[in-house]
Amino acid sequence: MTTDHSRLLTRASAVSIAHQWHGGGGSPLYRFASHGGLVLSEKDRVALVAEILGDIAGLEGYPSEEQAREAPKLLALLEFVEAQYVEEFVK
Repeated sequence: MTTDHSRLLTRASAVSIAHQWHGGGGSPLYRFASHGGLVLSEKDRVALVAEILGDIAGLEGYPSEEQAREAPKLLALLEFVEAQYVEEFVK
């Protein structure tokens, strides 16, 4: 039986995963987490997808147990980001 992780992922969980995996203060995942899990533009979504895919590819060097634990989280985050509407960020 397979599980659709994206349907189980809440915005709070997406933010938590983004905080764990962001590439630093200027990275797309950092901005996503800092804005409460909002996709702010299509350009932002493209950058988020690229960073998440890079993180998934980077798992190749991790021990297999860690790959098995972290890959589903990143795949769920990817599906969450791809499914989100673009939100207008109001300052």
